[in-house]
Amino acid sequence: FAAAEFATFARAGLFADWAAGQTYAKGYRLAHKGIVYEVMQEVTAIENQPPDATGMLAVYRPLSVDPETGDEPDGSREHPFAFLYGMDVKNGSYYSYEGKLWLARADMPACVWTPGTEGLWQWEEAGAI
Repeated sequence: FAAAEFATFARAGLFADWAAGQTYAKGYRLAHKGIVYEVMQEVTAIENQPPDATGMLAVYRPLSVDPETGDEPDGSREHPFAFLYGMDVKNGSYYSYEGKLWLARADMPACVWTPGTEGLWQWEEAGAI
């Protein structure tokens, strides 16, 4: 499916909610607390290890979805990704965070460095939103 189709699924409730005890294949997309995640490796979900738990970025990766339309942006200056802690950040793509626009200067898989982190060259402020 294309990104726009996945966004349509999320709006229509077609992404299954994460549930302990379920086995998820790599690449499967699911919802948890209003965020869509992609499963990075096959996993049988454990109750105390939901997608948003500390240390789970190797298993579940959050995906950026436009909060107003449900569509996944393309990362351009005009359609930046909304930065989510732990998402895959791609060099040359734009991200919105706390009312500002940021340009990624490096690939940052499972990124835990928020835009604007002091001393971090990988993020370049690109203006206000």
